[in-house]
Amino acid sequence: VYDQCFPVIQDVMGVPPSEGMLTRLILLPTGGGGFSSGSSIGLAAWWGNFPEKRYGMVELISHESTHSWVHPFAEPMWNEGIATYVGILVGRRVALKADANATLENWIRRAKTHDPDMTRYDLAQGKDVPHVVRMAKPMWIFEQLSKDKPDIVARYFQAKRRLAAPDVISTYTADDSVAVLSNAMGRDLFPWFQSLGITVDRSKTAIVSPKARK
Repeated sequence: VYDQCFPVIQDVMGVPPSEGMLTRLILLPTGGGGFSSGSSIGLAAWWGNFPEKRYGMVELISHESTHSWVHPFAEPMWNEGIATYVGILVGRRVALKADANATLENWIRRAKTHDPDMTRYDLAQGKDVPHVVRMAKPMWIFEQLSKDKPDIVARYFQAKRRLAAPDVISTYTADDSVAVLSNAMGRDLFPWFQSLGITVDRSKTAIVSPKARK
């Protein structure tokens, strides 16, 4: 399943794994959990009733791989949410579309019981944000952007590799991530994120946004 998923994850991410990442796969003799240490990922061998059911394992492989893929900078606002979202996107592409769509709809539906219009909770501050909102609001954000650019996840990580390399910046903040995403979309997204209750500021990042170039 990992061999099947790997090229699909790379297509979704738009870039190969960071150098030195994903060199070791560890199978855990359990039905729950997984981890990424960067160079290694661990997978619960019977996650999601595998092998009887395949979707959970596809999502888990993609989720943990994404954590390694994004190094050397973890995602500041959507580290867990984007990892699960990549798993959903991979699931859509490996003949598990119904399961993937149902998973996404369930995350967003549950999040909207706390935040009906996705404007209440600040992902950048991270205080008192319900877990389901922390997970699903990033998925909802990328789903909205994908209506204009279906490959926005790939565009984002391509832009991140170009603009947020470790020889360019030393840390990667929420402000940086919105600047990178703005470049991926080709328009300034700071006002939109602010309208969603997310406290990001263009003046706090050295990464130039499309609007600032003009």
